[in-house]
Amino acid sequence: MILNIWKWMGVIMKKIIFLLMLIMNVFIFAEKLHTDGKNNLNKLVGNWGNSADDLVSIRLKNNKWYFGSYCPDCQELSGYNNGMVWDIIQNYKNGVFIVKNFYKIPSKRDKNFYFAYDTKYKKLVELDSQLNIIGIINKR
Repeated sequence: MILNIWKWMGVIMKKIIFLLMLIMNVFIFAEKLHTDGKNNLNKLVGNWGNSADDLVSIRLKNNKWYFGSYCPDCQELSGYNNGMVWDIIQNYKNGVFIVKNFYKIPSKRDKNFYFAYDTKYKKLVELDSQLNIIGIINKR
């Protein structure tokens, strides 16, 4: 009976160690942003997206930078105009920008959208709050 308990605990310990290794790999191998620290918004002007309904747009209007996202069913949101919701872009850190309260999902803890121009990929990249790349968005 004692041997069965030790075998059972061994199996549990192996699963815990495997899970910890898996979690550590996610943090260790997360790709960091490549930037020159400059404001590269002029390189981000235009339309970006990886699919037809994944369209974002960046433009300068009245000396303010705006981030537009395609959302045809969002007429009730402020900043809605012709299928796009427009939000003001703010500086976050060197070469990194933020759109505050971008995500409207109640369960999402960080509702901000972080993005930058990545000098390695020469594309718009979506970032998490620790500046890890979580998505690469192509120019349209």
